[in-house]
Amino acid sequence: MATALFLVGFLAAIPKKSKALNRIFLLLFIGLMILVFSGNNSTPDQISYKAVYDGYYEAYFEFGYMMITSALRTISFDYTQFKIVVAVIVVIMMKFRFRDVGSRVWSLSLVFWVLSSFWVEIEQSRFYIAMVIVLFATRYLEDKTVTNMFKYVLFVFVAMQFHTSAAFYLLMVVIFVPNYQKIRIFIFMTFLTVSLISLVCNNDWSFLGEILYSATKNERVLFWFGMRTNFGYIGPLFVQLIIYTLLSYNEKVMRIYYHRIGSCEKEKISLCYTSKKISEVLFLAVPLYMISTDFIRIERGFLLLFFLSTFQCFKYMDFKQKALSCSLLIALIIVFNLICYGNIIPIANPYFGNMLLYNDWN
Repeated sequence: MATALFLVGFLAAIPKKSKALNRIFLLLFIGLMILVFSGNNSTPDQISYKAVYDGYYEAYFEFGYMMITSALRTISFDYTQFKIVVAVIVVIMMKFRFRDVGSRVWSLSLVFWVLSSFWVEIEQSRFYIAMVIVLFATRYLEDKTVTNMFKYVLFVFVAMQFHTSAAFYLLMVVIFVPNYQKIRIFIFMTFLTVSLISLVCNNDWSFLGEILYSATKNERVLFWFGMRTNFGYIGPLFVQLIIYTLLSYNEKVMRIYYHRIGSCEKEKISLCYTSKKISEVLFLAVPLYMISTDFIRIERGFLLLFFLSTFQCFKYMDFKQKALSCSLLIALIIVFNLICYGNIIPIANPYFGNMLLYNDWN
């Protein structure tokens, strides 16, 4: 399984003259990723999800997740089949959301995703179902209208029915503010102020957990906000800074070319500008990293989007510009992997290596 995944990933990433070949290898790569996800029933989170799905014990999950599991269990789908259905829906939603992204860009982005956060996303699959809904909703951030703002908020509320932590993404509505440039200053001032307050309070936000628990009745909220870190937040903050630097550079390059390209192409690179704004709002999550590094999922969930927007910009970059963007991408992956996996190579960590070693499709 591992050999096939990385070999096909390599073949999908290398340049090919035939667009048909690009699509074929991309589909093969996606198929293998689905097999890795659906066949993994040997890691702790997936063992728990499977036990709940099979009815061995009861556990509280959000309404949306319980509804979709109940529906598929009613028609006698086992847990592996359930995950295949979920994966196919995810692929369809992502293809529809990023319909202007070509197969070459998709291939490169998925390879970088597999080299970074893919493994933890398929482990914490309930969160990533919510994240996919949020990613789909980001299409409404590209056009600032009241209607789009309500659509975005609606989709985030749907995502919250799969994982409560998706509530953070409601903060992205600040992107709809007409004079966003002034809001950027407010975002960074808020990030610095709350972070300093957190340090003074010894990163103790348990009172906020009590407030949120009274609103959500989700006991995991008490667990999240009952923790605190010493210097663990520095890693996620460093990842955030690399992301912001990468997307700022991409935006700077795109502004140079903006007046030289047609309106159709301008629509395609709007993803670059939206990604940059998202990365700015994500700085508001830094105080949460001071509570628990588990909150790194908030920025982690957007990595695929950031890869797509970066490789979408490559068409307009010269060799030196591509080299600098790639250097930042590699730095991002190395730092992220060291934080999340304790190793540069994700599957070198036995916890995640078992996803391939003991995969049901082997």
